[in-house]
Amino acid sequence: MKKKALFIFGGISTVLFIALMFVIVNTDQDGKKESDSYGSFADTETSANETVPYSSEEASVETAVGLEQYVISKDGLELQILSCERCDTPEIYDGYQDEFMFYTDFPEMEPDVYYETEIDYDSVYREAPRYRDMEQNPDRYSIDEQIAIMQETERIVEKHTHDVEIHYDFIFLTCRLTNTLEENYEAGINLQTLIQCEGAEWDTRESCYFNKAQKKNTDMNFFMYWMEPGESLEYTIGFRVRESDPYNRFYFGIPDTICDDDGYPQNPIEQTMYVKQITW
Repeated sequence: MKKKALFIFGGISTVLFIALMFVIVNTDQDGKKESDSYGSFADTETSANETVPYSSEEASVETAVGLEQYVISKDGLELQILSCERCDTPEIYDGYQDEFMFYTDFPEMEPDVYYETEIDYDSVYREAPRYRDMEQNPDRYSIDEQIAIMQETERIVEKHTHDVEIHYDFIFLTCRLTNTLEENYEAGINLQTLIQCEGAEWDTRESCYFNKAQKKNTDMNFFMYWMEPGESLEYTIGFRVRESDPYNRFYFGIPDTICDDDGYPQNPIEQTMYVKQITW
């Protein structure tokens, strides 16, 4: 059975109401939805070559190529990617130390396994066709009608909501960051972002590993690093990615996430001066 995207819910009733208000607020006068979220944004003008999806069965560790000569310059910093590897589990990465794994909202016992709440929307739509029609054509329904449909569908959604086990791979990048300013600089290492793409869709991944951290791995300032003028820092930053993630192209860098002109998320893969594609 085909399953849709994963969502984490605190309560079905609350989620249904929030989803309803989101549909109402983000639907323009012509009934067209804007971008669904900050982390996922469709740019129909973007095009890129397709790549072969990664399979965790091919190798336990896979090394990216062609990164060493690429330098990203931004805000007085120079970022050079020295190497990149993808691993089935973090422990098999050469030089891995558990003390540098950031554990906020992250499973400590099995870092390659995570549990999320999944709604099987195919089944929901079969049992509640009016709910599906309302999502696809919200302009046809008044606010009162939409609220009533959401309430009617609540038990159906709850029935098809399950906790599922998600397996993750880990991507580790070894980098060199240089402060070219003539003053001290507090660098946010987690501003360096891993971007995953498929077609014109993109999503970002949050960093979970930093082997030169000056704070404990439960401190919210874990990724902050104080740099002196001219200082160069070599370090490893890590990200977790779902094994079955449909986003199969990877980029890494320091993109601008918001477009100053309109306030909407800016497609990072168009910022070629700030990101570098990772080729496996």
